Amino acid sequence: MTSQFETELSYNVGGGMMKTETGYKVVDTDGKQLVSAITLAGQVRYFKNKWTKRKKGNGPLAVFHRLRDAKLFALGNEYWSHGFRIYKCEYVPSKAKGLWLNKMPASQCSKGTRFADRIKLGKRSWRVRA
Repeated sequence: MTSQFETELSYNVGGGMMKTETGYKVVDTDGKQLVSAITLAGQVRYFKNKWTKRKKGNGPLAVFHRLRDAKLFALGNEYWSHGFRIYKCEYVPSKAKGLWLNKMPASQCSKGTRFADRIKLGKRSWRVRA
């Protein structure tokens, strides 16, 4: 059974049917571009209504299961958060056990963090106001 925050769907992604889930992606704004909120292993650029894949050689993409957790993450990063936006998204779950090629295990990530191989941004849900 799925909750109001998580919808299980199957989509044709990259030539095969893959299970997707619904979550929330925190991104930063770099001019008019939407990019990774926090970057330690290479910045990823996101596009609305288009699939973004994890970079070859990098670990999975990070996404939040609930809007509340995404907001807490954004507000907890006061030095960087001035340009943060949160988008409702679809994502393809990853089997990875940690970020940045498993150098940061799930237990050290912010509450509600999920790992994804692909993310497609939908409608903007929230933005940090200065």
